[in-house]
Amino acid sequence: SDVCSSDLIHYSAQHLLSVINNILDLSKVEAGKWHMAEDDVTLDELFDALLRLSNERASRENVRLAMKPGLPGAVVRGDKRTLIQIMLNLTINAIKFAGPDRLVDLGVRSTEDGGIAISIADHGDGMTHEELAKAMKPFDGPTSQLNRKKQDTGLGLPLAAAFAELHGGKVELKSAPGFGTTAILVLPPARVRLAP
Repeated sequence: SDVCSSDLIHYSAQHLLSVINNILDLSKVEAGKWHMAEDDVTLDELFDALLRLSNERASRENVRLAMKPGLPGAVVRGDKRTLIQIMLNLTINAIKFAGPDRLVDLGVRSTEDGGIAISIADHGDGMTHEELAKAMKPFDGPTSQLNRKKQDTGLGLPLAAAFAELHGGKVELKSAPGFGTTAILVLPPARVRLAP
């Protein structure tokens, strides 16, 4: 309906403004001057926001986002806007490189130390070790012609990694040519409260 479309446009526009501000403030992150708004947010809230923001892009590129259930009731302590941005950047990348099955898998699990690992996996071409290293550098990206056509500013992964580090976490990439790529946001136990 028109109301739903209007709501989504407004929601997306508001978040786009946040994205632009985050990019402009990347220098603050690198200088150690970024201020995080600490709050408690449920994993359900984070994934709901992620799906709202990425569904239109996925639909436009004929990609299906498949959410695997996991860790109901888990709560994360951190900057909600920034956490969503990390997950969104990783998901948009996965959509761009989705592969022939046009599927992106979203999942979450607890880690051995009591933290969490949020995974976003595509089934595309995958990357070599060298391409993985380049993908984490701003304004750079994988070297293949196919991948080069799909790159934008190259800020998505480096920005996600910088924001993850602000939370004491990290972004890991697992990939191999022909086997797709899995991006994993790992958050430490100090940032997580799992349901009993």
